[in-house]
Amino acid sequence: MVDTFGKTDIGSDGQTGGNTSDYVFGWKYTLPENGYVTKITTYFQIGSASGGNYRCLIYDSSNNLKGETTARNWGSSKAFSWEDFVFASPLYLTAGDYWLCLFMDNNSSAYTLIKYDNGDANQAAYDTVAWNGAPNPVSWDGYWARAGSIYATYTTPKPVASSLTIIMQKLGMM
Repeated sequence: MVDTFGKTDIGSDGQTGGNTSDYVFGWKYTLPENGYVTKITTYFQIGSASGGNYRCLIYDSSNNLKGETTARNWGSSKAFSWEDFVFASPLYLTAGDYWLCLFMDNNSSAYTLIKYDNGDANQAAYDTVAWNGAPNPVSWDGYWARAGSIYATYTTPKPVASSLTIIMQKLGMM
């Protein structure tokens, strides 16, 4: 089964962003069940002609890096739109709280805007960090009460029948 966790609608109350060279913006959301995360999708705009490099990260509730997507590059500005960031291979996570993050390495004059609505206290965070590697663990510089337009797509594991169950079914015992 394919499902999502995070904010799948476009925020209306404002924008997170600005001159965002070497920033990680994160939003805490709950994965309700164990699953394999295949991608992160976020709604954002690049508002300058210089563009930049972007990738998404997932941190657990203790701020430990769980995975990062393949990087994408925009050589110029882009209008607000949903963008997918795909993991090279599915990332298995257990149910719990996770930070879904957008990591930016913009040129010095670039800015990125991410839609959000009002959220819970400390639901959003940011960290200033060089692009040369995702921080692990991340050390947040500050927090906001914002629910950003970002979500993860995951699949739930298929139940595996045990050998005993299969034998019992073949023998007509179940």
